[in-house]
Amino acid sequence: MKALARPRAWYATDVHTSVGLARFVFVADDSWDPAQATWLERVLTDADANGKHTIVARRHPIDGDRNGPQQVINRTLRHKYSLLLTATCARRRHRSLIGGVGGGPSHSPPGFATMQNNDATLSFVMRDIDGNPVGAPWTVPPQQ
Repeated sequence: MKALARPRAWYATDVHTSVGLARFVFVADDSWDPAQATWLERVLTDADANGKHTIVARRHPIDGDRNGPQQVINRTLRHKYSLLLTATCARRRHRSLIGGVGGGPSHSPPGFATMQNNDATLSFVMRDIDGNPVGAPWTVPPQQ
């Protein structure tokens, strides 16, 4: 956290874009506690009212048998968000982009590219290690 100049492992960063506020929310679901719960509720409530996009990043996906603390999932799903980024394995579901390589071969990790479109949607395409597209692109709308 020292390198990021952050006092805690959980934080939010706002980016002002041409279509409105994008809030990136980083949740430390491996060290979930009441202080982080209070903070997350405040940050997401404000993003509901003021954000065009809210992108929540955490380690665990929202489904499956290794999804981290249920309180994080419940709290996140009560709010508007554009995208949930997690890091257990590479796939997408609903508005979740699971972008880690969770047990995948280390010689060819997938990556994702994103683009903000003029209509305020975000488009994604998975790419291989050489930058070649893998599969069809997909799009998420602004938070709803």
